[in-house]
Amino acid sequence: MLFSDEMGNQQLFFATNLIIDLKNSDYLLAYYNLADRTSWGLQGYHSAAFVEEVTDPSAPTEVNPIARFTSTGLAGVAAYPISRFSRFDLSVTGAVFQKDLLVSENVPTKTAYAIFPQISYVHDDALMSYFYPIDGNRVNLSVSAAPMISSNWLGFVTPQFDLRHYIKITGFSRSPRA
Repeated sequence: MLFSDEMGNQQLFFATNLIIDLKNSDYLLAYYNLADRTSWGLQGYHSAAFVEEVTDPSAPTEVNPIARFTSTGLAGVAAYPISRFSRFDLSVTGAVFQKDLLVSENVPTKTAYAIFPQISYVHDDALMSYFYPIDGNRVNLSVSAAPMISSNWLGFVTPQFDLRHYIKITGFSRSPRA
């Protein structure tokens, strides 16, 4: 659900997939302030996924244990437009990742932490039809990094390059008219 003021400058977004209780559900709450040239927002989220694992070193006697992977975090985001079609995005996310074995009470929960900033350059001049782009380009250059502060903190560097070029296949469209 998206709630907004009349001009669309202040937005409150809520999404959920409730399953039994909050620990097993997915939900997101976000606030965006789009009033100034630099748009910014705050996000909080929780996500849970269930996986049947083949083996788990922490539970060697369990056969095909069911694991619950959860991710909970807070993020701050900002976007600064350079032109009508280009912008810089910056975000900082703090997250807690947990793994629980649901079939055994004797196995402790595994927990990992991460704080990762991300910076992106985005160029998007795609011409949209009703459902999909039909002409133009999209470019996204990003880098994200997380420092490994201690043994239970995740450390990584993730570069991303996404280039898309859309080609208009037909120069006309047909539609029935009355």
